[in-house]
Amino acid sequence: MPPPLKNSVAQRRVGLELRRLRSEAGRTLSDVATAMEWSIAKLSRVENGEGPILGRDVRFLCDMLDAEPGVADALVELVRQARTPGWWEPYRNVLGNNYIPFEASATEVHEFQLELICGLLQTPPYTRAIMRQSAREDTEDQLEQRVELRQQRQAALRRGDKPLRLWTVLSEGALLRQVGSPDIMQAQLLHLVDQSERPNIDVQILPFTATERPPMGTTFMILHFEAGDPLVFSGGISSVHEVEEPRDQRRALVAFDRLRAAAASPEDSRRIIMEAAKAVS
Repeated sequence: MPPPLKNSVAQRRVGLELRRLRSEAGRTLSDVATAMEWSIAKLSRVENGEGPILGRDVRFLCDMLDAEPGVADALVELVRQARTPGWWEPYRNVLGNNYIPFEASATEVHEFQLELICGLLQTPPYTRAIMRQSAREDTEDQLEQRVELRQQRQAALRRGDKPLRLWTVLSEGALLRQVGSPDIMQAQLLHLVDQSERPNIDVQILPFTATERPPMGTTFMILHFEAGDPLVFSGGISSVHEVEEPRDQRRALVAFDRLRAAAASPEDSRRIIMEAAKAVS
């Protein structure tokens, strides 16, 4: 039995933030390891998310590295979360990658989709139609688990007093590419309009005529958190990969800002989606 995903996710985020703090403080691995009375190998494992860390050690490190106010509290909360099973654990056999656990702890998601409606705004029939094409080797039970998993992700958009903030830019092609039957597609587009009216969700359509366009085939997601740098993921229907190169991460952040500046406004986008829904036959 592999270790719970919750550990790798929480530890990875703690490690990334501690590495950032050390770098900004101008301290070497040797400096910090000596102050902690750790080996360099142990500190390296912590920063790589490969080893656990105690809450009191996180506070000591944050103090040593002059962390911003609130960072220590946020990281200690992540340490606590590492001991708490995530809601996604029952779906491990169809999870596929670590993107969803990271998304579950994000405060804001920025997403660009070229061909499909983003997963957080999909209806079950639309998701099911996609999965029948992309996961053909799955049993019917596994397919339904994938559909249920996607619906569970959407609960974050409705959680308590701090719902997930979603800003998605969709290529116009995502509205015109029929997935499933006409009825499924029309219902999906109407659902998209309805969800776009929620205060924590912005949907913008990038028209075919827009001059600002990403490379063909590009789909990417940017996850923002209460503390630490954002994480960038890129991928397709069946796989999502973390973008680890800092230069490529910066390019994704700039690209999203340019795309939403070039896209139709949220109000105009709703009209575009409604027209697409009416045109489905």
